This record gives sequence, structure tokens and C-alpha cells, in this order.
Amino acid sequence: MVNQFAAGNYVRRAFVGPRWSVSDSGAVQRSFDGGQSWKEVPVAEGVSFRAVAVVVNDIWAGGSGGALFHSTDGGEHWTRVQVQAGDRTLSGDIVRIEFADAKNVVVTSSTGETWTSSDAGATWRPQ
Repeated sequence: MVNQFAAGNYVRRAFVGPRWSVSDSGAVQRSFDGGQSWKEVPVAEGVSFRAVAVVVNDIWAGGSGGALFHSTDGGEHWTRVQVQAGDRTLSGDIVRIEFADAKNVVVTSSTGETWTSSDAGATWRPQ
């Protein structure tokens, strides 16, 4: 929310955009009314999601079995991202996703692994 003063009047302006979360049942969900109501977003069948991270229209969702998905269009279309380097693959469930911008992503698994990407998930490095 941004507070502004305009011509001596106090103006309160809210940035409108969807909120994202993971439901108790492991579904990715989105709210367009500030979190008052939620609708499930179909990402992938058979995956129990545990983490979601958002910057503008870039959404990352991760969950069971190291499943990681990325959307660049606000959640309309999703691409599966393989977190691996050479013959090494992320193990466990993805429980945390962080990124400062659309290119630099960090994921953490339930087994304590941390992987980073600096090219929007095209390549990964275990830490």
C-alpha cells in the first residue's frame, strides 16, 4: 500500500494484484480480493505443493518429490523445471523458494539441500 499526499488531500492507493499461497491440502491457490476468498490454480496433477514465491508475473511453485514449476504469465501456463546439475538431482520436497528477480532463484528441500539458479532455472548449482 502506498500513501500519498495530493493537492493537500490525503490519498490512499493500494496496489492491486493477486495473492498466492498453498492450501492445507497442497494445492496452489490465488486470491484476487486480498485473501478473502481463494481459488485453486491447476499446476500439475499428483504434486502436493509446499512452497510458492511471486514477483509480479513470475510465479514459482515447488512441492513433493522435488517438483518445481514456473509461470511467467501470472499463473496461466506452467513449465516443469528440473533442479539438477550433471548427474545430481535435488532430493526431497521443495519447502522454500526465494528470488530477488525473475532470474535469481534459490530453492531449499526437506532434506536440507539448497540449490541456486542465476538464469531463471535453466541451470542449477547445489550449495
